[in-house]
Amino acid sequence: MRREVVVLLVVSLGVAVVTAQGKRDSTRAPDELEQMLEEITQDAEDSQLLELLSALEERPLDLNTASPEELQQLPGLTSVLAFAIVQFRDRAPFEHVEDLLRVEGVTEELLARFRRFLRVGGGEPPANTLTVGEIRFRSRVSQDLQRRRGFMEGTYPGSPQKVYNRLVARSTDLNPLLGNPSGERRTQSWLEAGLVIEKDPGEQSLNNFVAGYLTLNIQSVGSRVILGDYVVEAGEGLVFWRSTGYSKGSEVISTIQKNGGGVKPYVSTDENSFLRGIAAETRLWGTRISAFVSRRSLNASVNDEGILTSFNASGLFRTPGELLNKDASGETLTGGIVSIIPVPGLKVGLLGYQTTFDHPVMVGGTFGFHGTTASVFGLNASWTNARSTVFSEIARDHAGAMAGLAGVVWKPTRVLDLSMIGRMYPRDFISLHAFGFGEGGGLTQNETGLYVGVKLKPFSGTMVSSYFDQFIVPWRSSLVRLPSEGNDFLTLVQTQLTRRLSATLQYKRKNKSATETLPDQYDRDTRRVGMRRQSSYRATVELNSSVAFRWRSRVEWVQVGYDLTGHREEGLLAFQDIRTYLFPRLFLNARVIVFHTDSFDSRVYEFESDVPGALNNPGLYGKGYRWYVTTRFEISPSLDLWLKYGHTVKEGVKVLSSGPNQIDGDLENRVSLQIDAVL
Repeated sequence: MRREVVVLLVVSLGVAVVTAQGKRDSTRAPDELEQMLEEITQDAEDSQLLELLSALEERPLDLNTASPEELQQLPGLTSVLAFAIVQFRDRAPFEHVEDLLRVEGVTEELLARFRRFLRVGGGEPPANTLTVGEIRFRSRVSQDLQRRRGFMEGTYPGSPQKVYNRLVARSTDLNPLLGNPSGERRTQSWLEAGLVIEKDPGEQSLNNFVAGYLTLNIQSVGSRVILGDYVVEAGEGLVFWRSTGYSKGSEVISTIQKNGGGVKPYVSTDENSFLRGIAAETRLWGTRISAFVSRRSLNASVNDEGILTSFNASGLFRTPGELLNKDASGETLTGGIVSIIPVPGLKVGLLGYQTTFDHPVMVGGTFGFHGTTASVFGLNASWTNARSTVFSEIARDHAGAMAGLAGVVWKPTRVLDLSMIGRMYPRDFISLHAFGFGEGGGLTQNETGLYVGVKLKPFSGTMVSSYFDQFIVPWRSSLVRLPSEGNDFLTLVQTQLTRRLSATLQYKRKNKSATETLPDQYDRDTRRVGMRRQSSYRATVELNSSVAFRWRSRVEWVQVGYDLTGHREEGLLAFQDIRTYLFPRLFLNARVIVFHTDSFDSRVYEFESDVPGALNNPGLYGKGYRWYVTTRFEISPSLDLWLKYGHTVKEGVKVLSSGPNQIDGDLENRVSLQIDAVL
């Protein structure tokens, strides 16, 4: 790791000289995103979702030009509220972000939540020549300090460092060059290029994964052209969406509706969930038209008969066996989207694609995808007014199977919000680029369910949120070999005890069919389907004594039980963290966690603060403790140096993990070093 650290420090010193004249408010503590991620997603590590939130922080939305779809990207902002914001600005443009408080439904709490993602005006100044307006550079190196068996035995021939580099450059405003007047609400046009390069531990090449794009945006006519890598977000996700999205969490209202925003550039590190080629989008007379063509290689397993049997989702290419799957096949896709807004509040969309694979595909068992060509076409519609939104989408695949969902978001009073969504995903429905709402982690197959959410503000300073989701899996799945069912329930109470002290209580319960092993009358093991029941109780207390100091404590208790065997388990986690400025330019976030669970089955998750752009949501199990420290040193107003050290000890174990990833001993520790520069 020594070479990578030296390179980072040299780059830091060079950039510090260049950026010495930059401006930034150093008194503001770095915004943390782990609480938002807890609210909008479940126990999963979700790099694309983090990239989305980070991008919104880096380039806030202009309140006077952002579309309703763009506003709905903000966690917790419903389509009803986005509609109200657009209606308000049509009467009188916003002069300050704080003017949002004049919009019905926007509270001081919501404004504080969204403030980091919004602006009024600003942006890059116009120029009569094509010049670079801003360059953002991020470089990160991380490494386990304990050596894993794969590196000691030579199974992993590459270095143990994980290396990440990202560069995004945007031009100044191109409107003078394009002959577009600014108007009362000045829109911007710009040229932007992005590049990300990543290497995982054990991989030999520093550029094992490369993604990038070049895009031209002309906001005045709503046009965009992307060359390179991109993702498509359309409708409610039954046909197109990125490989991740908002799902069930403590934000119980806004997450049920997606309302896609079209084609977007891609600079994330998920190596399987993007398109590569050209995409174009424009708006004409209230109609948005998008068209795209993609040709990209796929990481997959292809057998001796030339049949693609599985897609490689890990993105790891360390060993000769893993390298055989890299770029082993390919996919060619063409598609388009047409969205029409005939009257304010009403939106209708048509979308679809056809894709062809280089090899015949046989994945997913009886009702999986078998063949070389697939297609999906969909129709979606939504109607929004000052109090409610009704939305729906249906989709039909190449074999004639149809899936659909429909939902409503309703705000009957200022203190009450309601949401409901029903979905029906048949067992034989195939949509390879979808991410729908549901229990299956975005999978739009073999699930039927109904979700109801309620958010109530009974009095000032207190919010109660709750949801209930009932779902059925009508055909066997990879985990349960028979039709199954389950339900999911959450209640969250947030209260502001004093101006600076708040408390949160959460109860979550999930009942879901599971396969259990029981002895029969001859004492032979038999597998039967029973019900797994899990309940968790969480209490959090948070003290924000100033903008630069926060003290937070949490305790969580998990219970797991199985109906047929009677097996019971428990898990407990407690943590204490502190966030503060040690010196004007030195920020620190530290946490100490203790955990004790009966097994992996009763593990407890905790979203952690990390260096910007990175995410850690470990599932802790066994008995032990963990602590970490994240620091930021402001070298110059436009250059930050970040460092994180994490240290985990498990009691009573001689090894951690297994196979090539095994660590001898009970200690696992990791260090990350990162620089962020804005030129």
